[in-house]
Amino acid sequence: MVQTRWHARMRRNLCAGFFAVVSVLIGAMLATQAPAQAYEGPPVPDPQDLIDLVRDTVLAVDSGNKSGDYQTLYAMGSARFQSEHPTQKLAEEFASLKSAAVDLAAVRRLTPVTSRPPTLDRNGLLRMLGFFEIENRRIVFDLVYDYDAALNGWRLAGISIDPRVMPPEPKLMQPE
Repeated sequence: MVQTRWHARMRRNLCAGFFAVVSVLIGAMLATQAPAQAYEGPPVPDPQDLIDLVRDTVLAVDSGNKSGDYQTLYAMGSARFQSEHPTQKLAEEFASLKSAAVDLAAVRRLTPVTSRPPTLDRNGLLRMLGFFEIENRRIVFDLVYDYDAALNGWRLAGISIDPRVMPPEPKLMQPE
């Protein structure tokens, strides 16, 4: 029997397809035998709670910048955050933001824009990246939270807030 290239190629394709179907069936059988692993991490906040969490954190920084007392921000922190960032150190860390004289109180009425969806890592840390648009500035934030089961809530574990001046809008030439 004479075998053409077409016949040989068809036989290879049929064999490859057969093995692909068999491997999918075996995978499906194994998946049904093992119980599904339930999510055992902290409760993921709903979108409005995430917005409130970000706003409250930025407003606590604003309060500290205006009053010189970062106790509110400190109280929002996890035990580890508090041990690494006493209120005096928070004042030093936010000194440049304070000297920039950015009124962060405007975030009270703004919705943060997230740069990517909130992520929950395998250690249970929640990370939020994004910004607020205030006047001609973009207030960029990178916030990390740790879930405290005893308090049944998210506690600040890491913070970065960076005001960036936005370039002016280009003036469009108008036809005469």
